[in-house]
Amino acid sequence: PVTELFFKGLFEDLDEPTLAALFMAIVYEPRRTEHHAPLDRARVEGIQNDARRILSRFRESEQESGVLPPIPWPDFRFSPTVFAWCEGTPFAELQHLSDLSEGDVVRNLRRAIQMLRQAEWALHEHPALASRLRGAIRLLNRDVVDAARELEN
Repeated sequence: PVTELFFKGLFEDLDEPTLAALFMAIVYEPRRTEHHAPLDRARVEGIQNDARRILSRFRESEQESGVLPPIPWPDFRFSPTVFAWCEGTPFAELQHLSDLSEGDVVRNLRRAIQMLRQAEWALHEHPALASRLRGAIRLLNRDVVDAARELEN
């Protein structure tokens, strides 16, 4: 889905926290019993609708070609945690935003970082976007989420 969303121009006007939330929505695989803080509709509704519109065409093509299951829809339920983390909220304070374990929060943030790094590498010929992707990585990759720092300690 990242390629499709890029070529349809979805990333062009997104700031770093919103890029982080979008990439999290792409990689996030919720469990049925998870609970999260309510979405900030004003912050994600436009990007969520745009992503669904773009990917609905892609999913239709998959279904017509017999590809099952189709790619999952981006899931923005984790975005309140992502935005809080990007804004510098201490890790311990994230726990009130969902019922995920600390390990699951770290794992999900690291998955988003991994996808952002892959996109940044692939989009190096688009310097402004690559710079914003690096900025999104910096916002996410701090404190206990920073695996390299954890190895040093």
